Amino acid sequence: MEELTVQIQKPIIPPLVWNKEAVEQFVNDAISKYTGRVYTADMIDGAKKDRAKLNALEKQLAKAFTATKNVYLDPLAELETTTKDLRQKIKATSTEIDVQVKAYEDAEKADKRAKLEAVYTQAAGPLAVLVPIDKIFDTRWLNKTTPFSTAEKELKTIIEEKRLELDDLADDCEPGEEYEAVRRAYLKNLSMKEARAALKQEDAETADLVQTGDDATVRGDLVVALDRFEWQIGVTNYVQVSHEEVDVSAAANDACGGRVFCPLTGEN
Repeated sequence: MEELTVQIQKPIIPPLVWNKEAVEQFVNDAISKYTGRVYTADMIDGAKKDRAKLNALEKQLAKAFTATKNVYLDPLAELETTTKDLRQKIKATSTEIDVQVKAYEDAEKADKRAKLEAVYTQAAGPLAVLVPIDKIFDTRWLNKTTPFSTAEKELKTIIEEKRLELDDLADDCEPGEEYEAVRRAYLKNLSMKEARAALKQEDAETADLVQTGDDATVRGDLVVALDRFEWQIGVTNYVQVSHEEVDVSAAANDACGGRVFCPLTGEN
């Protein structure tokens, strides 16, 4: 298809020829004649005639302007109609071509993505099961401006980054439930920040469990100590302790923290 430049010559519009001065003079005389005139009751018929003359003059000027405007606008209206029809035909044909172009470009993108997915499956290995490619895929890689080699390099870089992040989490976590919980948090959005927060929560829960266990042990030891203390108090009912009184608070303290003197055996 050869190139074509639309050319519309700018028309030379001649100046309008009309009795401008005579019309202006006539209007100005009429305005001067009728402005401020006071009509009495017996002059109403004359007033109506004067009004009619002025209205007729105004309508004549309006009609003359409309007729003159159409002389200039009619060619433009014809040009508008013709160009609009031609433009619609061009757009319809261009749209048909556009459908085919987009279908071809979509096929190219689909082929490029399929190749990148194959690269991902091979390079990621087991990681591909944990991290679907959709989570890291950059649609910019499908653009023609991004060579396949560049997209492949960036993809492999991301694979290595994610693998190292999972390794770091494995090193920081206890094997088993803690690591699984932290890994799930990471895989949700591939966010190390979220994974660290999950790890912090796991550590806090573990610390609470340890503290709860320690408290239970202390309570058990206290029960045993109190049992021993009560037994010793019972013994004092049968054994006379010379020159001393049993200090209950001291005995309780000894029972909880150390060995207690036994009056029967004479041992600590």
